[in-house]
Amino acid sequence: MSSLRSRIALGVIGITSGVVLVAAVGVWLTGRTFLLRGVDGELASRMDRLHRMAGPGFTGRDRPRPPEQRNEVHRLLRVVNADGSIWPPPAADDPDLAALAAPGLQPNQPSSIVLADGQRMRLMMSRLERPDGIATAWLAIDLEPVEAEVARLAWMLGGLWLAATALAAVVVFLLRSALVRPLRQLDAAIDRLGPDDLAARLPRSTGPSEVRGLVDRLNHLLDRLEQAFRREQTTIANLAHELRTPVAALRTTIEFRRLSATDPHERQVLDDAFRTIGHMQRLVADLLLLARLEAGKEPLLRESVEVGDVLLDVLEVWAARSERQQQRWERDLRGPCLITTSADHLRLIIGNLISNAVHHAPEGTTLCLTLADEVLTIANPLSSPIDSTQLGRSFYRGDEARSDGDHCGLGLALCRRLADVLCMQLELHAEHGRFTAVLRLRPSGS
Repeated sequence: MSSLRSRIALGVIGITSGVVLVAAVGVWLTGRTFLLRGVDGELASRMDRLHRMAGPGFTGRDRPRPPEQRNEVHRLLRVVNADGSIWPPPAADDPDLAALAAPGLQPNQPSSIVLADGQRMRLMMSRLERPDGIATAWLAIDLEPVEAEVARLAWMLGGLWLAATALAAVVVFLLRSALVRPLRQLDAAIDRLGPDDLAARLPRSTGPSEVRGLVDRLNHLLDRLEQAFRREQTTIANLAHELRTPVAALRTTIEFRRLSATDPHERQVLDDAFRTIGHMQRLVADLLLLARLEAGKEPLLRESVEVGDVLLDVLEVWAARSERQQQRWERDLRGPCLITTSADHLRLIIGNLISNAVHHAPEGTTLCLTLADEVLTIANPLSSPIDSTQLGRSFYRGDEARSDGDHCGLGLALCRRLADVLCMQLELHAEHGRFTAVLRLRPSGS
């Protein structure tokens, strides 16, 4: 779909050009009609003079036209008397006006004819009453001066049309920026809005009244959205905070009971309950962290971090789990990578990405880890297809059968939010049976 500026330009230029063109054609047709009426008036005047001159002396002496009149014909007169004689006597190259006339031409009715040499003339036929009978007069006037005037009028109107179109284009070029500037400013202001600054609003100081009304409505919508986000953040934070204490107490109770349990069946039940409690504690911790990140209250301690060391530490933590599933890590760490960031949060991002790869890759497969040019890439095969459009959304688990309920689906969502807070870029892809996470440790252009 074309832009608003293009539509304005095409609309104004097209309408202006069309209106001027229609007006120019109308003026040209009117001018041509008036010029032809002038010629017809001259034909009628000369025919009236012939009627007054009709009499015995009408045949006169044979007076052939001078040579200069034969070379450049402006008017032709032929009178056919009742006895068939023609006055003035025709020359050999004189055209037969009667033969060139349109069939059924009525007396005193003008008509256009074309001579053998291409010359256009205006012709009129009339009946002359003479003492010796009725004579037929044919009078033709050259249309070359009229056609020259019509052509000059056409060129003048064509130039006027081109000038009007060019002027409309210039005016549109000068005004379209002013017309579209408020919308572009509004677009830039909306683009600057984000979850990190929910209190930001759109400026309404510039632009026409229609745009200011739209800005007011958008700001009112942002007010309601901010209130909804705040209520959601408060609810999640309060829920996670209230759950943390009873879950910790339940974990302590189960852990003490495990120490004293002697029955194997009871101990198995307690072990399962202990793993479930551990999962609940991780869920509560992730919810609290996500709530703090969304509220902008998560403290960041930035320091120099060697990314390669963090990777090796996290891989060591997950080495036992990978060995049980017969998974092999293919590592490509190209030189040192020292950045300034929050080490704890970077470790959390890398830990979640590696945990995701270990849990969702089939047994006996190869997982790839590459660190080059401050870009970390983790790739692993997938045991089943997943919806790539849902990657990074909260509580989405792409492979529940493989995870066995051990994940709540917050890991990738936390990774994305932490990457935004740390000014990094996280890209998630799932296609052709392979999952790939690309973490750019520095934003583009930095």
